[in-house]
Amino acid sequence: MYKTIHKCLESLRPDTPQLVTDPVVEKLDQDVRQLIDPNVRSRGFRLGQLTEHEIQAFATERVDRVSLSFTLTYDLVEEEQTPEAPAREEANARASGACFLAIATGAISETVLDDLSFSWSDVQGKRHESKDVFLRATIGIIGAKSVPYTLRSAL
Repeated sequence: MYKTIHKCLESLRPDTPQLVTDPVVEKLDQDVRQLIDPNVRSRGFRLGQLTEHEIQAFATERVDRVSLSFTLTYDLVEEEQTPEAPAREEANARASGACFLAIATGAISETVLDDLSFSWSDVQGKRHESKDVFLRATIGIIGAKSVPYTLRSAL
């Protein structure tokens, strides 16, 4: 008997299967690359390797899928160097956002970004940073009253 839902969920956590596997990371990487590529290119970079990933899974009210919160970090490669534009070194991009993972199929859906941070060093070694922030909006329909809810609990 548990006095709170939190205590119940904590007791179940050790038996939770590992959902974030290499194939899931690869699929999420593909989705995120498509989303951030225009922003990366607009700064004169190309996406390099995925260097780090942090992904957390959360239970939702739907038993067939979980919510994933992610931060993926990529190396960036200078698109083109010219004498007017000195080389940028140690460049990387960090994309943060969320998506859903279908438990049965491993399919990623509804990938959205919260922010995209860029960091690099100039030839003098000075660090530079910039950030894109993404906003989402939801459309409401006036009519029959319902109380939508979303249960989200870390796995």
